Amino acid sequence: MKLTITKVVKNDTNKAGDPYIGKNGRPYSRASIKTTEYGDVWLGGFWSVELQDGASIEAEVTEREYNGKMYKDFKLAKKADSGPAANNAATAEIKNILTLKVIPMLEAIHTQLTTPKEQPHNSDPEAIDDAFESAFPD
Repeated sequence: MKLTITKVVKNDTNKAGDPYIGKNGRPYSRASIKTTEYGDVWLGGFWSVELQDGASIEAEVTEREYNGKMYKDFKLAKKADSGPAANNAATAEIKNILTLKVIPMLEAIHTQLTTPKEQPHNSDPEAIDDAFESAFPD
């Protein structure tokens, strides 16, 4: 469901002042939001940088009972991987080749060309040939 936020409150501690600590022992933040769709009703959930006044979010809203009172919670929709390799195996393979092979070779060439040598300039053709030969051994 698409929600438009009208007010956001971020909480790092509970009412007793104790920090929220997850099962893994790391602290986390909770958020309470008001939206145009729910008016003055507060929705509770986990904090995210997406939660800003005026922002539109995609979230699932659920209702729960606690100590005899009904509360509404929200859970942000998971974002699908929208990168170029998300749904295409061939593109993913190209990304892996670039990441694991080509980029490290280019970094090695760059290092060779920018490492100080006896020569006053490292942009001469021999230095470039040497850098490529070391990056692409036979």
